[in-house]
Amino acid sequence: MRVLLHAWGSRGDVQPMLALAHALRAEGVDVALAAATDFTDEITQEGFDHEVVDVDLAALSDSVIG
Repeated sequence: MRVLLHAWGSRGDVQPMLALAHALRAEGVDVALAAATDFTDEITQEGFDHEVVDVDLAALSDSVIG
């Protein structure tokens, strides 16, 4: 089975998904994570495929809205 976990947001959203990904992998599931470009290194270093959500959260959080 292949599962795609989607973490939209900051590191606080990505870290729990990485923990879940590790638990699923331990059960034999093929896991990939969809997350912002900011987390490519972190996700791939953990050994998971990263499906890029094309947004730079750091730049977005620095922008002024309104």
